[in-house]
Amino acid sequence: MSYKTLQLESSTGLLKITLNRPQVKNAFNEQIIQELTDVFQKEALEKNVRVIFLSGNGECFSAGADLNWIKKTASYSYEQNLKDAQTFSAMLALLNSCPKTVVVAAHGAALGGGMGLISIADYALASKDTLFGFTEARLGLIPAVISPFVIDKIGLSHARSLFLTAMRFDTKKAYDIGLIHEVCDSQQALQKRSEELLSELLKLSPHAELKAKELIFTLSALNTSRRLEKSAEFLAQVRSHPEAIEGVSAFLEKRHPLGCCNSHWPSFGPH
Repeated sequence: MSYKTLQLESSTGLLKITLNRPQVKNAFNEQIIQELTDVFQKEALEKNVRVIFLSGNGECFSAGADLNWIKKTASYSYEQNLKDAQTFSAMLALLNSCPKTVVVAAHGAALGGGMGLISIADYALASKDTLFGFTEARLGLIPAVISPFVIDKIGLSHARSLFLTAMRFDTKKAYDIGLIHEVCDSQQALQKRSEELLSELLKLSPHAELKAKELIFTLSALNTSRRLEKSAEFLAQVRSHPEAIEGVSAFLEKRHPLGCCNSHWPSFGPH
């Protein structure tokens, strides 16, 4: 399928999604929200896709909301604004709950909706020159729709200080508060490291990756006693799966898993 605001590239096990509105610094509007929703409802769920990589074309990852979109919503009724916000919220929830591993690489600037995408990432990288910020209060707005995902990522204390000051901050602070997981010295280094990471991820057991993500979301919704019970159930399920049996055997025998070819695990049928 062809998209106007996104570029898609598929290879074995990998789906690369590039925000492609460089003329407006990959700003968010209704179309990019709808197209990201479509991709994560269709292409991202294809059986052969194991890892999803999100990045941005042009001088930055995403500079936030499209000003024309903001201007248009100013004339909306409450009901229209609510529907618009719910569509954006549903998109972020869809990306956040994606069962595949989602990697985001940011450069230049990440503001507004771009911060939402970083917050739903399983692994986030950024080049050293990237500027971050929840700057909505400068426009009389608040980072409401992205807030559940941001708070889950960086915690209440950092959210309070950054939402209420609307300050911009650098990659060191972004790394220190857990917003991103790795800093690269340049955009070139970011691209190189991203490719290395994606290659590493594709060497992992597909079943283990899926179950690890499911485990995290399941346990986060439970109290401590139920977490202990559920975590034991998860381990019992994974240990008996063919990929785990083959993976442990290969490790003990100092060889690659059968069918792995040093990069991809074989398919053992439905996960």
